Amino acid sequence: MPNWVYNGLTIEGNPEQVKSLIKQMNKPFVYSITAVGDLAYDVKQTKYVNPIFAFHNIYNYRDAGITDEVYHGQPPRSTDFSQAMKFETNDWYNFNVREWGTKWDVSTEGLEYTDNGDGTSTIEGYFDSAWSPPVEAFTTLAQDWDSCYIELRYFEPGMGFIGLYDSEGGDDYWENVDELLETTAEEDPVLHGLIEDFGAADWYVSEEEMETVWGGNNEA
Repeated sequence: MPNWVYNGLTIEGNPEQVKSLIKQMNKPFVYSITAVGDLAYDVKQTKYVNPIFAFHNIYNYRDAGITDEVYHGQPPRSTDFSQAMKFETNDWYNFNVREWGTKWDVSTEGLEYTDNGDGTSTIEGYFDSAWSPPVEAFTTLAQDWDSCYIELRYFEPGMGFIGLYDSEGGDDYWENVDELLETTAEEDPVLHGLIEDFGAADWYVSEEEMETVWGGNNEA
């Protein structure tokens, strides 16, 4: 199973634009890859009649002119890490990572639409993605919907990275979040806001706090 990246999404625009975007993202579709492990999968058709918000509806392999046969193929096993990280082939894994930024589509039942009553409306909420944030998917969405503001915030506590992408050129990324909590986090308002948003500090416990939790050094 993957490390899960926690994502926060905000999309803002006038109500007509945002409702049109929702209509596109919620189009029913049939998808044939069913995950049964990290790279293990079955080719089995599943119909998504109410996907809410699907990367498939931003850009999919058929949009790219890729055949079912090629897309359903087994990802190649490469011993050359630098070559594998180029994601050049068009099987489901490499296409999804290259075009979406993550290998699986997402479940986004937590997204909510709000009419702000001031001529704007928003889509906001949280969802998880596998291993990495779907920056590429939202970059493509922003190009198609340049009348809307799109912001993606993300945090992965296991690998310790956190960041923010937005459609106005924002592209902030930090590693070693546990160390930043004790050094520069308070000095950078964007980083500080992300740490507060995700409750990142709660994922990391200092040695002193650990001793308190476990009752000191347990010496006899």
